[in-house]
Amino acid sequence: MENIFYKKRGHIFIAIFIFLFILSSNVLALGISPAITEVSFSPGLSENVELSIAGEAKPFDINVISIGELAEFVHLTATQLTVPPQGLAISYNFTLPMQLTPGRHKASIVVEQKTPVQESGAGKPMFGATPAVGHVLAVDVPYEAKYAMITVEATNANIGEIVNLKVIINNLGNEDISLAKSVIGIFDNENKKIISIETDSKGVPKGEKAELYAYWTPKNISPGVYTAKAGVDYDGKSTEAESTFRIGDLSISIIDLSPKEFEIDSITKVKIDIESFWSSKIPSAYAIVTISKDSKDYFTTKTPSVDLGPLVKTQLEAYLDTHGLTEGEYDANIKLRYSDKQTDKKVKIRVTKIKKIEGPGTSIVTIVVAIAVIVLIILAIYIFIKYYLKREK
Repeated sequence: MENIFYKKRGHIFIAIFIFLFILSSNVLALGISPAITEVSFSPGLSENVELSIAGEAKPFDINVISIGELAEFVHLTATQLTVPPQGLAISYNFTLPMQLTPGRHKASIVVEQKTPVQESGAGKPMFGATPAVGHVLAVDVPYEAKYAMITVEATNANIGEIVNLKVIINNLGNEDISLAKSVIGIFDNENKKIISIETDSKGVPKGEKAELYAYWTPKNISPGVYTAKAGVDYDGKSTEAESTFRIGDLSISIIDLSPKEFEIDSITKVKIDIESFWSSKIPSAYAIVTISKDSKDYFTTKTPSVDLGPLVKTQLEAYLDTHGLTEGEYDANIKLRYSDKQTDKKVKIRVTKIKKIEGPGTSIVTIVVAIAVIVLIILAIYIFIKYYLKREK
């Protein structure tokens, strides 16, 4: 009995071994060499790199793509190929930019094997895993003795409030920076300089970061998006960075809704007057109008989205359906949505049984004149008939 147990266990181990062998042979079948190409940076350097794709017993198809930071500088000679059993040689070309920051920069050449579709059970397709391998192009840019990377930050604020400005200096060089200082220019959305502000100054040890600060209180300017452009001078070198921030409250006002009186069982176009107080473009603004009464919603409609220009007045249009409503007063709840904000307004409207008379010629004077004309016509007919009868006699 014990021998039977060991015999069965041995068969299980053999089956597992065969399964793992088949699985590994499928996964490891696709191969590429070399795995990496290392290049020392030279401005504008252009080279051609040869790669070898290992073959299998049967030809198979591959896709070739480039990904990573330097992918835009890589040119592939082909992106779809068939690999014969003896393998295939492919190549790509790269041309480096004129400038890269110190450190290692990479692009990856990914070779993906197309797995054929197999039929499995009742004509249903079965898809296997897609093997892929990669080759890395690594470009090393040497660090200078003194090299700094910077970022600039500016807080959002309302007009009259303080904008906090901060320049972060990261010393990536091999030596200490003895003194770093910055001047920050503030620009509007038309790239017009508003003001220049100096920060404090300090040294930055190698491998460390430092922060320079400045402050600005905006006055007599329009709300909108502004740009902080920082230039940093350090030990005879300089670098720049920029970021945007917001001054004022991004807001759109709902002025009114018209008309405010509607006929029962009708569909009427309504117009929502709005005004933007933002000095930059506001994309995709729209309104949702809900008709309600006594906390019960009866109808909801949405306007198309529009892009609002700076400081503009315009109208949003929608259609209001009064089918199923009874005569009376209702609330038109307007929710105006834009960016990540919302403006609300409630407008009283009235639903009536008789359509309101509109248009030219509906004044009291016009009605009186029309009645007078009718009376005169009747009087003229009466006189004519009376005169005709008298003449006949």
